[in-house]
Amino acid sequence: MKNDLRKWMVWLPVCMALTVPAVAADNKPALDGIITGHIVPRYQALQAATNDLSQAIEADCSDANPGDAGSKAAFKTALLAWHSIQHIRLGPVMLDNRHYRFEFWPDKHGQAARQVRKLLSSGAAEVPSPKRIGKSSVAIQGFPALERVLHGKTRDAAAACALAVSIGANLKAMSADIVREWSAWQPGSISDAGKLLARNLADQLDLMAGLKLARPLGDSLETVRPRRAEHWRSSLSYAALAANFDGLHGLFTGENSRPGLRAWVVSGGGPARQADQLAEHLKYGSTFIGWQTLPLHDAVSDRDARDKAVFLVKHIRSTEELVKSVVYPALDMAAGFNSQDGD
Repeated sequence: MKNDLRKWMVWLPVCMALTVPAVAADNKPALDGIITGHIVPRYQALQAATNDLSQAIEADCSDANPGDAGSKAAFKTALLAWHSIQHIRLGPVMLDNRHYRFEFWPDKHGQAARQVRKLLSSGAAEVPSPKRIGKSSVAIQGFPALERVLHGKTRDAAAACALAVSIGANLKAMSADIVREWSAWQPGSISDAGKLLARNLADQLDLMAGLKLARPLGDSLETVRPRRAEHWRSSLSYAALAANFDGLHGLFTGENSRPGLRAWVVSGGGPARQADQLAEHLKYGSTFIGWQTLPLHDAVSDRDARDKAVFLVKHIRSTEELVKSVVYPALDMAAGFNSQDGD
């Protein structure tokens, strides 16, 4: 383990500026391959998982047992399916605020906590129905709100069940809508779609390092904020990060015998060796997380486990730099745009 850690620390400064010829990025076969091989299959997996989740919640709530084992297991599967495709910020998932309705996080002002608590204390009659919840606040529609219900404490099982059933149905409906709408989606231009996918790749890495890890880590052991870790209630913070890495690796290398962004980069004159290095960085991230033994919200306060989380931040940052030095030039992109900015 220590030898592996030292070996990969050597990789951190490798992210050098590379001179790559700018190209016209109109690679329709690569875009089609990413959509049919990566994006649609992963949304189909999310659709299947949210369907199972909705059914599990209804089954548990038939006995007034919100947060029973069946619902929690189905929640984990659906949540990780979401995180494996969370990086996509184009197409149907961006319609009707769906991306934020799946996961309103980080919730810097505690809106979900207040709104979920208010609903649960008001009784089942005040909970929006499955048909109405999609028009309600994004803070009560998605995975973070459902996590509060399934992994929290409530005195009103009927209210908790009503809210869990509505959220489960909402997640199921959104997933089905996204799968259906991808069949008709067309980009404004192939070049712009490729650039946005590359930015999705870099921006997801930035989100992982800056919010999912650095935020709960704080600046030192004295300033840790364990409850700022994503999904700390269910102890799925690290698992969600591993799913993020897995999804990004699939986007870059390709899946289901279809090409990914790597093929786009190399066909545009990008360096194959550095592209392979980026693929290895993405693969290593989930492998490294698999070696961790403490949940992230506990690891941030443990000296040895914390060092490994800090190393992971550095690894993600070096991977992000590889994206900007290898992928961006091949697609004739500037490095400053962030697809999470809403620009």
